[in-house]
Amino acid sequence: MVTRENQFLLNLLRVRMIVDGSTIYQLEKNKTVVIPLPTNHSKIVVTDGFRCSQPLEVVYHHIPVYYFKISCAVDNNKLLAGGVVTVLLFFAGLTSDIIWIMLLSLAPILFFLYQFYIRKKEFILIKPASSF
Repeated sequence: MVTRENQFLLNLLRVRMIVDGSTIYQLEKNKTVVIPLPTNHSKIVVTDGFRCSQPLEVVYHHIPVYYFKISCAVDNNKLLAGGVVTVLLFFAGLTSDIIWIMLLSLAPILFFLYQFYIRKKEFILIKPASSF
């Protein structure tokens, strides 16, 4: 069973799960999707077409049902904190006329762009969940 977390950046993407490189399941927000795995050693990957997660191999042991949550490396709290830090540093630099403080205000934006474009494999995450 797979569900998407309700995150702002994740809601902007069309997220799909690929099982064993052949079967594709669309993951809608706030809906749980039951995905049957055909073999014992199935590999699952989550993608939005440009970025994909690290492949995860699911092996059945004693548990018949596995629960996963799909999330994003930049969650809502990080996005909000980055926005607040950017605004505060920019206005501190603007009122004090110190240019390096205004330039420092670009650091959270550059970090988010680094996460989004450079670290593509770590942007979309598959996390195990206990239950829904």
